[in-house]
Amino acid sequence: MPVQFFPSNPVDSLENIILNEDGKPLYGEIDTYRQLYKDLSESDKDWLVWYDLKLPNHSDNFNYYKKTSSQIDFLIICEEGVLVLEVKGGAISTKESSFFYGKNFDTVMRQNPFKQAEGYKHTLKDLILNNLKDCFFCEAVAFPHVNYAFESKIFDKNLLWSIAS
Repeated sequence: MPVQFFPSNPVDSLENIILNEDGKPLYGEIDTYRQLYKDLSESDKDWLVWYDLKLPNHSDNFNYYKKTSSQIDFLIICEEGVLVLEVKGGAISTKESSFFYGKNFDTVMRQNPFKQAEGYKHTLKDLILNNLKDCFFCEAVAFPHVNYAFESKIFDKNLLWSIAS
């Protein structure tokens, strides 16, 4: 069994399980869950994946938004290390130092998703898995519905992958 998800949800029923507060499916997270399940199932490595992991605290290191708790979209662990994956579904655009929902800068995001993922990584590293001294920790952001090139000064374009890349 190369991949285990926690909680273990039936992949064909995610539209009824992964919902926002209004009861509508979160397609960015659903599509990412399915892609992770498919890709990691084909791997010869063993993978542990937690979806929607809620933590009762937040590290003071890299706590840009003064959060008191954490909610990690996907925590992925294998023998190589730990990955915190933040997901932003739907059309996304960037302008100067801000991210927006919508391709035309419709609604500004309250948080930079890269800083959000970085803060969650440090929460795990500093407070939860702090006994893993030699473990590799990293963070990433998935934009599963972005199929066009992003232009931004926020991040190094060499570190960005999207369908359009």
